[in-house]
Amino acid sequence: MTQLGTRKSRKGCSACKQRHVKCNEGIPCSNCIRRNESCSLAVTPSPASTSRDGDDALPSNTNEWLQDMELMQYYSTYLTKERVLFKNGSGLLWQEVIPQEALKHAFLLHGLLALSALHLAYNHPEQASRCLRMCDRHQGAALVKFREALSGALTEENSAALFALATVMSVLSLARSHAMVAYNPEPRALDMDAISEGVVMAHGVRAITSSAHEFLVKHPLSQLFYGYTMPDEARTTTYLPESVLSHFTAVEQMLRQKCEAETFKACLDAWNELVDIYHHLTYFLRLGPVESGIVWRWPATLSEEATRLIQTRHPPMLVILAHYAAASGPLHGSWFVNEWGKFALQGVSLVLADDMQHWLEWPWEQLKMNLEVLLSLE
Repeated sequence: MTQLGTRKSRKGCSACKQRHVKCNEGIPCSNCIRRNESCSLAVTPSPASTSRDGDDALPSNTNEWLQDMELMQYYSTYLTKERVLFKNGSGLLWQEVIPQEALKHAFLLHGLLALSALHLAYNHPEQASRCLRMCDRHQGAALVKFREALSGALTEENSAALFALATVMSVLSLARSHAMVAYNPEPRALDMDAISEGVVMAHGVRAITSSAHEFLVKHPLSQLFYGYTMPDEARTTTYLPESVLSHFTAVEQMLRQKCEAETFKACLDAWNELVDIYHHLTYFLRLGPVESGIVWRWPATLSEEATRLIQTRHPPMLVILAHYAAASGPLHGSWFVNEWGKFALQGVSLVLADDMQHWLEWPWEQLKMNLEVLLSLE
C-alpha cells in the first residue's frame, strides 16, 4: 500500500521549519492547509486575481485539465450518485444544487474537486500520492478564496456557497487526518492537533450558519440543518439506561474533582453537550441507521476555551474527548469517519496520564460494541 507523504522537503515553508515537520512544498503546503494557517510559500493574490479569470489554481497545462476533468467526473458519477458522500437524503443537493453554486463561486468548485481527490485516494490507495497532490492544489486555492470572501459581507448571493464550502472543509479536515493515520505505520493514532483542527473547522460551519441564517433558511441547502435533533416530545420519553447514567455521573464527579476553577465551566459545558448527543443517539439508534451529523455537531458546540484545553491536552477534557470518540461507534458506514473513533481514542491514550487511563475503559468497550448499551431496556 502506498505510504502517504514521503517526499523529502528541501524548501519547506517557515511554519513547517519552525515545527520541525516535513513540508510538501505545495503552494500553500499541505500542513498549512490542514492547520488552516497562512503559508509562507503561498503568494498573496492581488485584487484582480479574485475573479474566475484570475484563478491561480486553474489548470496550466493539458495534464492538469485532464486531472480536473477526472475529479469532476468522479464527483458526479461516483461520490454523489453512489451516495458515498452523505446518506441523509441530501443526495440531490450534492448532485445538483451545490455544483450549481460551484459554477458561480470558484472557491466552492475547488473544494468539491479537493474532496473528490481525497476520496479517490481513499478508494485507490495505490494512487494516493498523485491524488493527494491534486487535493492539496484545490484545497489551497479554496482556502485562499474562502478567506477573501469572508473578509467581505455575507450576502444572499454568496452565503450558500460559503456554507457549502465550510461543510466541505470540515469533512476534508476529518477525512485527511483519518487518511494520514490509516496509511501510516503503527501506532495508528490521531494527535490532538489533528482533532482540534476538526473542531476549528466545525466552528467555521457554525459561524457562517449563524451569520447568514436569514439567507440560508430560504435556500435549498437549509435541508442540511434538519434531521439531527429528536422531536421535542421524544425528550420526555427517551431515557439513558441506568448503567450509562451511573457512568456519566461518575465522569461529572471526576470533572468537579480534577478541573481547576478556571477550566471547570468549559469542561462541564462540553460534557453536558456530549451527554445530550448520547441522549439523541438513544432515540435515533432505535429508529435505524444513525446519520453522522447527529454526532459530528458536537465539536461546533465547544467553546474556545474547550478547544484550547484539547490542544493543551488537559486530562479531564481528554476524557470527555474519549467519550466523544466512543459516540462515533455507530457511524462506521461513512467513509470519512470509518475507524476515526478508534484512532482518536488511541491518540488520547498515548497522551493521557497513567492515573487517568482507567477512564478510557468505558469508551473502548462501547466503541467496540457500537454503543449497543444504549439499546438496553433496563
